[in-house]
Amino acid sequence: MPTLTLATTQRMVKQSLHMAWPIAGSRLLIAMSNFFAMWLLAHIGHDELAAGALIFVMQIAITVIMASILFALSPMIGRAYGAGDYLKIGAVVQQGWFLSALLTLPTIIILWCCKPMLLALGQEPALANIAMTYFHVYVLAVIPMFFFMTNQMLAMGIGKQRLGFTSTLIATLVLFVVSYGLGLGKWGLPNLGVAGIAYGMVASQWAGLLFSSYFIIRQDYFKPFELFRWRLNQSWNYLRQLISIGWPIVVQTGGELLSWFFSVILIGWLGQASLSAQQITNQFSILVIVPIMGFSQASSILIGQAAGAKRYDEVRHLGLVNIGIGIALMLLVMFLYLVFPHELISLYINTKDPANAEIIHLATIVFAISAFTLLFDSSRNIVIGALRGLYDNRYPMYLSIIMIWLIGLPLAYTLAFPLHLGIGGLAFGNMIGFMLACILLLWRWHARSHHLLAKAEANDQAAAR
Repeated sequence: MPTLTLATTQRMVKQSLHMAWPIAGSRLLIAMSNFFAMWLLAHIGHDELAAGALIFVMQIAITVIMASILFALSPMIGRAYGAGDYLKIGAVVQQGWFLSALLTLPTIIILWCCKPMLLALGQEPALANIAMTYFHVYVLAVIPMFFFMTNQMLAMGIGKQRLGFTSTLIATLVLFVVSYGLGLGKWGLPNLGVAGIAYGMVASQWAGLLFSSYFIIRQDYFKPFELFRWRLNQSWNYLRQLISIGWPIVVQTGGELLSWFFSVILIGWLGQASLSAQQITNQFSILVIVPIMGFSQASSILIGQAAGAKRYDEVRHLGLVNIGIGIALMLLVMFLYLVFPHELISLYINTKDPANAEIIHLATIVFAISAFTLLFDSSRNIVIGALRGLYDNRYPMYLSIIMIWLIGLPLAYTLAFPLHLGIGGLAFGNMIGFMLACILLLWRWHARSHHLLAKAEANDQAAAR
């Protein structure tokens, strides 16, 4: 069995970082967009800041659940690219665009009905009204969002991840300008408040889609894929494959994000101080976990390309390298969370104001627990990405549902309410669920990668005879 030498490790670290940094950078820009939007909400008012916790957890949960089936595109495209099957790439992307169109209407309907959903979940009417104001504008971003994501999956799958980064950078700059101008009424623009921030989100999605589409149409590199030669009706098998690979991702992602949404709802029952504290820590955690998802996706693509090219000895090593990178990054984050929580909190609220003392106290507790939660969750996500590169999607799906919904959330609820530990109990219960899932997924990767390598070696020995 090939060993992981220093030279091999250095080459794979460089390969992984080259693939991951534009993807992670793109996701970091998206996280920064939400961070900036929350900063604007905090400057509009306390009710808007509290409503922001509901707005962004609902926005991320619903849009990512609906779009997560498109995550299957990057390993499919990566495998086809590794095998040199360029025409398959074009056919797969066309099916991705078709699926994007199908996803638009149900997503708009769900977001439009946000107010009755929030009221049914026991949220305050004032906060539900603020969320409704936001989402009734934000629905205009749904149409470009799915198509933009498909373009991103194409760029990442063929190693043109810098296109994805550049498109996201342009979208982020548009969001900053439009949201700041309309959200706070700057530069002579009308002061639309929450609605102005939503218009910034809409403008950013359209900017990203138009730029990425223009580049794909004009760049010669994409011509061998014949993306615009009509063959949609001849490639339904790729749509079936996309759905087959994607539905476990949808279930897993949906389960995780709905659990996050449900956790925020539970925190809402604890009061506005807990909700505001959670929202502060959430924004920093998103800044961390979103780039890690870039490393997860890079792992999926690189392993898919290696498997497609039948370089099976690289598969296990790539997984180990990416897991190691993720752990190293999270150790740095843990240091910041544990040592500088007040400095982080001060970016959102005045830590010298006695009126904010309860929020500061609660946020400090959550930061301490989140330091460990992020270590387990980041490792878990990178392993999931590695398994997706091998089309192993169902085991992570089942495991996530069990560990989060049957262990993590019930434990979190018990600690928070019957045992009266509040938001700290909720955070600790969720951490236990992620820790157990991380351990079992690491075992799964060890078993799957060793099995693949042993099978390849057996085939080589049989051929040698």
